[in-house]
Amino acid sequence: MTLVVMLSGCTFVRTVGMKWANSDIEPIWQSQQVSTLLNAYFEGEKSYLYVDVDGHRLKLLIDTGASFSSLFDTPKVAAMRLPRQAQLMIGGWGDEENSLAYKTQVGVFDLGAARFNNLIMAVIPTSTSKYYLRDDEATFDGIIGHDVMRHFAWTFDKAKKQIVLSQRAHSPQPGAHEISISRSLSKLKISAQFQLTEAHTVNMPIVIDTGSRHYLKLSARYIENHKLDMGRLVNAADFGLSGKTQHQRGHIKRIQIANLIVPNVKANFIPTEDEDELWIIGNAFLNQFVSTIDYHTDTLYLQPRAQAFQSRYNLSGLELRKLRSGYFVVRAVAPRASNIGLKVGDIITKVNNQDTPKLTVDDWLNTSNEAKQHQLCWVQSPLKQLSLNDPQCKTVTFSDIPGFNVAL
Repeated sequence: MTLVVMLSGCTFVRTVGMKWANSDIEPIWQSQQVSTLLNAYFEGEKSYLYVDVDGHRLKLLIDTGASFSSLFDTPKVAAMRLPRQAQLMIGGWGDEENSLAYKTQVGVFDLGAARFNNLIMAVIPTSTSKYYLRDDEATFDGIIGHDVMRHFAWTFDKAKKQIVLSQRAHSPQPGAHEISISRSLSKLKISAQFQLTEAHTVNMPIVIDTGSRHYLKLSARYIENHKLDMGRLVNAADFGLSGKTQHQRGHIKRIQIANLIVPNVKANFIPTEDEDELWIIGNAFLNQFVSTIDYHTDTLYLQPRAQAFQSRYNLSGLELRKLRSGYFVVRAVAPRASNIGLKVGDIITKVNNQDTPKLTVDDWLNTSNEAKQHQLCWVQSPLKQLSLNDPQCKTVTFSDIPGFNVAL
């Protein structure tokens, strides 16, 4: 969930200033150990921490793509009654409107192992952000961005559901891939070589974005300019702080990062103005490894797992998001799923006879990756409230897509 600015005038100056608002703040290390386990939570391909902010326990997304840390006005954040200091306008992924926000300051931002005092943050009202369709879609309370992350080494292990924070440089295990990071303002970039087709290879720096749930995001303009045949592509949608972006998904033949080579990687081809814009490696790729982002040495470490690299595919054609109630809301319906009868805003109540509040995001990602028949139950509900009346159910078939998830 990259945070960028796209305005002029006083609001532009204030928003750009957020990138350096906490430049003079240093963390207070509270552990007797140089590294410690954090209170972590993994949902789908994203990583979260439970953080104590002025005595309130908040769930925050860890996002290297965000220049500064932010909060959403969830019920927990609204109860804090934070002061409004200045208006901001924040943009990110998406082709719609930017998100109206305001600047605030919290007294204590406590990660457990480390604490920050007097941290300046942005607060983004869910009602003004195109990232959300419904207010109760905000299942996490905010974002930990570069201004906090830059002080530590962070190790992520989704398989063990662990995140380790260290005040010292990381000591890698044997076999770990060691990759140099360059910083461009608050963005972390690594060098990569992409074999896009059998005949076309390009070297391009790629941004590390732990806030992205995808494997790779690449510039569709590059594909167009070089007239590359990427094989079978499927239509899809993704959402950021500036709303929805229609794009296509497919594969690249191979990516090489330092001495790591990964073949047949799933990729999203995003419309861009420039062909060198928007080359991103996301958390779905990083979660295939035990990954460490070491800000002390500007190094990314990728420790291979016993299991080979595997991609999950969305064969359903549906983009779903969790609500705070645990139900799923439909955010997008691809053309291949139009015959199901679902519409944007519908609430999924059951999947294969299981109530969706009992299902995790990973459960749904695994289900949508299975080419077979599934039963879906849903209701139509007003956006301002949750109504579960008059459910309807239908058995649908998620099919393999030759050239996409299976070879031609």
